Amino acid sequence: APQTYPPAYAELVAVTAVGKDLRSYRRANQGDYIDIAAPGIDIWTALPDGRQGFQTGTSFATPYVTAVVASIYRSLPRARTKTAVLQRLPFQDLGVPGPDRVYGRGLINAPSSCDPSKTPVATRRVPALPATKVSAN
Repeated sequence: APQTYPPAYAELVAVTAVGKDLRSYRRANQGDYIDIAAPGIDIWTALPDGRQGFQTGTSFATPYVTAVVASIYRSLPRARTKTAVLQRLPFQDLGVPGPDRVYGRGLINAPSSCDPSKTPVATRRVPALPATKVSAN
């Protein structure tokens, strides 16, 4: 398929979506411009009218990458270029070895500073809410 914009703009970090099985989301963009993969299939999220449910797509993978970039932002060189950001991101190579058209550099991993077991909020108990399955279409 042809490149899709805005992800294909050279200045942006292009994110693709994968599931729990680390397989690519079948409707996700692919191409040389893909930089990194993140969870994006069956992501629990807020829905209209105060509902909650599962959604799928690269739009749900992108916040994972944004959170990891935010966690390392202060450690980046003063010139915060896309290259500088990508060199600092922790990832697990997926697919063929090295960067590829499906997964980019691979699955982004949160740095150890994001370990929820070390965060006081993780110890709070939140009552479970009923799930609502929502179509990806």
